[in-house]
Amino acid sequence: MTRIKINGCAISNHWLLLQNKAGQIFERVDIPPSYPSPNWYFNGGLDFDPAQSIPVFELPDGEYNINPQNGSNFSFTVQLGKVNYASDCAGFLQGAGTDTLTLKGFDVTIDARYLIGNGLTFWGVLGYGPGDSKGRGDKLVAHRICTLLPGNNYYFVVASGLYGDFYFSVDKKGKLSVEPKYAAFMEVCTGNILQIKGFPLLIDGTKNGSDPLGTFGVYNLWDTPLPDNHTPWTGTKVIMGNFVPTWESHGYFPLYTPVKGNSTVSKDGFRLSVNGTVIVSDPKLLKVDVFNGIQRITVLKPLPPAS
Repeated sequence: MTRIKINGCAISNHWLLLQNKAGQIFERVDIPPSYPSPNWYFNGGLDFDPAQSIPVFELPDGEYNINPQNGSNFSFTVQLGKVNYASDCAGFLQGAGTDTLTLKGFDVTIDARYLIGNGLTFWGVLGYGPGDSKGRGDKLVAHRICTLLPGNNYYFVVASGLYGDFYFSVDKKGKLSVEPKYAAFMEVCTGNILQIKGFPLLIDGTKNGSDPLGTFGVYNLWDTPLPDNHTPWTGTKVIMGNFVPTWESHGYFPLYTPVKGNSTVSKDGFRLSVNGTVIVSDPKLLKVDVFNGIQRITVLKPLPPAS
């Protein structure tokens, strides 16, 4: 076993998983007293300053992957107490021939300003709490430069419990890429910018009850500037904004429904496929058509509250 330091101060990645080729996870051996569990999330930005506490690992000789979120596409080796890596990793790694591997990463810009709400959660990359100069701790991404390690299939959380059904990758030269099937709502622009535009959607909730004190909205969009992370429009009860596809297995964007002078989450909602098709939970309650070239969801009658 050799003690190896891994310095991630320069990158935005908040959580990183260190594994050998057999899939064994290695935990740091210098856990600060305030560091949360599990301790194999070893990069900075949680409860300690990575510049003051560079993680230390006890590693046998061998080959290792650092998984930045959803799939690693590079590795490094440990041999006789020293780290090394292939020449095509020199653009984002530093420290060959020493006992300290420094992660430099590449700057990429995430632009989600087209979308409704205040941004997307970059789960497993940016975390929670007060952010630092690299954005660690500040979970939301609306328009931000992130310094990322190469990785396959980076993803976002769109709203509470709803994962975006779209991905991007960063190669070992720092180049962004997305699959062609996402071209209708996401693209890589000049300057290494990932622009996430989504699909425009009009939601007509005017028939969703007559209670003037009740609100209507899409529940749990991240940190919208309104109470309870939803997007209520009283009065007209009409919402328009750009939405992105989400995993089918995670259900729907739930809609708020007025109940006795207040509002509650209904059991009904909608989601979008990767080609922009709107899928609703109950066609008897939510009608989908097109209005002036934009897909529209119309609430046909008051939505029942979730059980």
